[in-house]
Amino acid sequence: MKLLDNLSMDKQQQRLQPFLKLGSYFTEPFRILVEEVLFLVREYGVSQFNLLTLSAPPSLDDRLKFAAHVHDGWKRAQHLISERLIANLELRNDYRKQIKQLHGQRKGEEKTKITAEILRLRLEIAVLRRLFDVMPWTMLQGEHSTIRRLQTPGGEHNLSAKNIRDAIPTADQFNKDPHTIALCNDISSFIHVGDLLVFDVKNQHRAFVELKSGSKNILFSRAAAHAVHMGDDALEEKFKSKLDPTDLAHYLRSRKQHERGSAITSTIKNEGGVDPNTGAKVSIHSSSIVVQTFSDKIVGCWTELSETKKWAICTVDQCVHIGVYNDQQSAFVGFNAWMDAIHCTSKVHNITDSFKDPMVRPFGSLNLPYELLLKILKGEVFIILCFDVRAFIDFGNQLFPGYLSIANPRESAEARRQPFYHLELDGRAVATSSPWGKGFLGGGIQDRVIFDLQRPENLISMNHEAIDSVEGDNALNDD
Repeated sequence: MKLLDNLSMDKQQQRLQPFLKLGSYFTEPFRILVEEVLFLVREYGVSQFNLLTLSAPPSLDDRLKFAAHVHDGWKRAQHLISERLIANLELRNDYRKQIKQLHGQRKGEEKTKITAEILRLRLEIAVLRRLFDVMPWTMLQGEHSTIRRLQTPGGEHNLSAKNIRDAIPTADQFNKDPHTIALCNDISSFIHVGDLLVFDVKNQHRAFVELKSGSKNILFSRAAAHAVHMGDDALEEKFKSKLDPTDLAHYLRSRKQHERGSAITSTIKNEGGVDPNTGAKVSIHSSSIVVQTFSDKIVGCWTELSETKKWAICTVDQCVHIGVYNDQQSAFVGFNAWMDAIHCTSKVHNITDSFKDPMVRPFGSLNLPYELLLKILKGEVFIILCFDVRAFIDFGNQLFPGYLSIANPRESAEARRQPFYHLELDGRAVATSSPWGKGFLGGGIQDRVIFDLQRPENLISMNHEAIDSVEGDNALNDD
């Protein structure tokens, strides 16, 4: 590409990455499936319910009817996704066996073709899982402090066709009730707790359900649940004393699962506790400040586009630079030229980057029009964002003088030793000042700006309020 002639290969890839068309990597059948699933998880409930007939405020009966329609779409989406995932996982396993055979036979060209197919399947699996994530993310109300505790350290879980096949029939039993939705957690990219997430909309009750088969699994699961919830140490020691080393290890694994689930549930319910991933003390601060987003700014830029006007740009709160384009070249040239002109060196993002990160808001749940989401997936519209951290610090200090600063190297090293990541500028942590001392802003600030489209002014005000409310407590505020 002529656009990249003067760049090294590393910088070519780095600068081009945010401007790639995700949809250009889809086969036509997969594109059709993606659009159908996006409709089911996002629009189906609305399409089946006449919102104009709702009373103000909506009655309980109306809310339950609407929830039933939404759940119907979700249940259909779960089946479509699970069927395609099972097929892809089994095909990928077959391809991997073929790769080993071809390697021994020195058939390099055929091996290259099959490797490309494996990469295609990997992309499809990732996209389907992130579309699936829209459902549990919505059930959990997009609460980051809850969601990040549902993932186990060490990466993905061991996604398998067998686990999905085993879970779906039980989910279907729950899903016979129109006011209940049960989702297979193995499909989700961010839930590593339990086998099913079950939500009863009538009672507003959420539960993580473990599926056990085999008499020994069931026995150990029940014993572990009793030990964790009842705390009867003497009875547990008596039970353990009768187990051989293999069964004891099996029991202790089951107990650890129950401990993790109990810790997460307790932290969510009590808005505080111990993070099961890090062991850090956690304080989840509810805020009196209403969340404000800048999705309207993106929609406004989009409506400016036409056959003759290929771009529109704006800046939110002096530090979020947004470019909306209707072709790839205009996006690449225009946005990079803009960032160079204002000397902004912060990372550039495509709004579809959320498909690569399981711990941020899924693309399908963005507060943007469904039509716009479709155009983005097809590569007909590009939304590029840059969170200018230096400008963010300056803006924060306009709101609350002296509140934000760049930590010195020693303080930044201290921040990196903590069991959670922080917002950084040029490798140094962004610090906060309060009467209780110095703290550090969590890296989740950037995620909320780029992927939740939350206004920086709103986030700064919330964080400032939370620090004031802590009054010297060292509990983690993990925004």
